[in-house]
Amino acid sequence: LTLSGGTTRIASGVTLQVNGNIAVNSPAILDIEPGATLVLGNGATVTVALGGTLEMVGTSSLNAAIRAANTASNYTIVVNGTISARYYTLQNLGANGLTINSGATIDASNFLQNGSYTYPGINNANLLRLFRQIPGNTLTGMTFDANGSGATGVKSVATN
Repeated sequence: LTLSGGTTRIASGVTLQVNGNIAVNSPAILDIEPGATLVLGNGATVTVALGGTLEMVGTSSLNAAIRAANTASNYTIVVNGTISARYYTLQNLGANGLTINSGATIDASNFLQNGSYTYPGINNANLLRLFRQIPGNTLTGMTFDANGSGATGVKSVATN
């Protein structure tokens, strides 16, 4: 799935399954609303290109969520553009988890707070890889939980 413009919104209460990769190109926005879920196929990658935006902003009672199709599957998110995330859940992340590269922009208001990283999908995974400083240089309200996963050697946060 290639998004090249406009906003693709997954509305509250909706689950969208995409079995392949997702490219969020400039100036597209992928918006996962509170109570919405994006389900990805095994080995899928969501790539947010420079000029593209991934928004995962939930509420304290209703997270925005991304997960794999099943517990034997995993996926990766690579951000080179903009990420806006607060009150979100990422389940079944793969080896490189959520990777935010040095040229990316992290939203000043929704800067990864209150994120839940659960059930790593693979051994030796890095759930959150940061190659860019978080605004305020503080992660708050974060949860990293194996949640029954048998994955070993999992690292919660890797920085450069």
